[in-house]
Order: sequence, then C-alpha cells, then structure tokens
Amino acid sequence: YSDDQWTDVWKTLLAPVIASQGVFRDQLNDLIVSLPLTPSPITVQTGRALVNGIWYESNINVSVAIPTPAGNPRVDRIVLRADWALQTVRITRIAGAEAASPVPPALVQIDGTTWDLPLWQIRITVGAATSVERDEREFIGQYVPTGVTDERVYLEEEFFLPTTAMVDGEFINSSGISITGDWVVNAFGGFGSGAATLRAVSAGAGSAVDIQSREHRPELISAHLIIRAKQPATDANLDRVLGFLDSAISLTPTNGVFFRADGVGNWFAVTRAAGVETTTDTGQALDDVWRKFEIRQTEDDVVVFLIDDVVVANHTSDIPGADMSLREAIFDDGSGGAAGATDYMNVDYHRLAGDRV
Repeated sequence: YSDDQWTDVWKTLLAPVIASQGVFRDQLNDLIVSLPLTPSPITVQTGRALVNGIWYESNINVSVAIPTPAGNPRVDRIVLRADWALQTVRITRIAGAEAASPVPPALVQIDGTTWDLPLWQIRITVGAATSVERDEREFIGQYVPTGVTDERVYLEEEFFLPTTAMVDGEFINSSGISITGDWVVNAFGGFGSGAATLRAVSAGAGSAVDIQSREHRPELISAHLIIRAKQPATDANLDRVLGFLDSAISLTPTNGVFFRADGVGNWFAVTRAAGVETTTDTGQALDDVWRKFEIRQTEDDVVVFLIDDVVVANHTSDIPGADMSLREAIFDDGSGGAAGATDYMNVDYHRLAGDRV
C-alpha cells in the first residue's frame, strides 16, 4: 500500500466516530502542553495522533520556543503539521500577529501538500508571560450517536430561580438551597429576572448560604462550567466560592476545582487534590459587576479558568479525581463580621455540560 492508500484506510475505519483525525485518548501523555516558570520554551508531552490519516507518535517531550512579542500580546498555535514533500509530521508553532486583542493564526489544510492538526493556542504577553488560550485537541473516539451534532450532549444542567424566594432545603431541578444562620435567597430585582440574591440579614459567625447541585466527576465528563455572578467587596470576614467542591463549603476543601475570594481580596483560580493545591491570582477584584466565570476541564490533564472570556489561569497539577458538588456560596469565615444588606452574592445562572458520563 502507498502512503495515500493507508491514509484512505484510516479515514474509512474511523468514519463512524466524530473525530476521524486527532489525538488518541489515554495514549502516552495525550500531547499535553506544559508551561514553564520561565517564559520559554513550552513543552508538548508525549502522545499519538492521526493527522489527516497520517500516523504520528512521539515518546519524548518536545520543546517549542515562544518568542516574546515587542509591543502587544500575541496568540500562537501549536499544531501537528504533516508535510507530504518531507514525508514528516512534526510539532510546529504557527506565529500569530501582535495586537491589543490578538487572534490565533490560520491553519494550513491542503490535502496532499500540508495539513495542520491544531493542538493548543498559546498566549504570550510583552512581559513574556505564557498561558493557554485554548485547548484545541480533538480526541479520536469521541463517539456521538447518529443525528447528534454536538459532542457535549451527555450531561447538561442549569440553575435558575423561578420564584420570589427560596428556603433552606428547597430544590429547583437538581440544585438545592442550604442556609445556615440569618441569610435569605430572593429573586434578584423581583420575580422574573431569573437571578438569585444570596444576602446576609445580620452578622453570624460561621453562617452561610449555598446553591448546591448533585455530585459530579469533572475529570470524567471533561466538564465545562459557566457561572454568571457579581458581588461587592464589603466585608473582610465574608468568603466566596464558585465551582466544584467535595465537602462543606470552605476556601480549602479536600478536593476542588473552583474560583475563591478570601474576604475582600481578588478571585483566585484553584485546583486542589487531597489537600494540596495549585492557585493563581486572577487579578480580578470583587467589583459588583456581572461577570462570567468559566472552568474548562480536559479529563485530569488540564483545567483552564476564564473570566469574561479571557483566560486567567491554566492548571496541570493538583487536579482531583473525586465526587464533587457544583456550588455557589458566600459564608462567614467564623469571625462574625458586620454582615448586612450590602453583603451578598448575586447569581444569574450556572450551566454545566460534559462530553461523556
């Protein structure tokens, strides 16, 4: 068989699955990217893939230099590039253009000449700080039943508040309300807004209010979570968490993948496994503005955190494998702050999707 015939064979064999090219899941290290403490190079770990029907395998980590931009940030693409003239498939950086709001460069996909399989988008600032802009890996074997066009269909969950108030122990869909102490959960701005206000009525050490869903395994479903919320920085004794936690609400659960705000400090992105954590200061303050908090997880490989569609952190360590509940909570740290009507968390919605169960 010629190379072209083998390419056609692979395409035919993989035709029933959603990805007839891409990365082979759970093979070596899945071509995960590792970002260094120093600006460059980044490292693409081991893995196997098919690039337009051409086999690729690497059993060693590959370093990729990321030049520092001169005047504006840049988004580069890391791809597997098949070159028919050279008869090679190699990890390749496609340089983007510097801009105040940079966009990723175009792929080259010309059958029989050059074909790029996208892996990662990497953002680099003029200060030489690198971060994952987007995980573009598509995994071979992401099966989707006939007639279904979205691979993220196996789990969908959404919270909204259809009544003017909710009480402790009340459920809407699979989300429930938990109240400890003198707190209330009301419709934001009155009935019909769809948002909830979790508000303190009076001070109380250890008091809390929590919107909590059923338990999930984010790493098994490659969870994609969006929470729209806002809250002011009004009391140093009030803490907040948004995301997945495995225990009673806390800034330091045993396991978690979440955003947290300690008192009046910034939001931090947190992955926490067996009590050990990786944290990143997002630089986002509690500013009483509606913001979209987003967590995108790819198995137990990488978790990307975004605020208002901007990547604020990417973690490849301390990613837990545990049952965890989706939670939005505001709680007193035990000091008994001067809580009152101006101390609250507003939650418009949370939306959770996963690609398999």
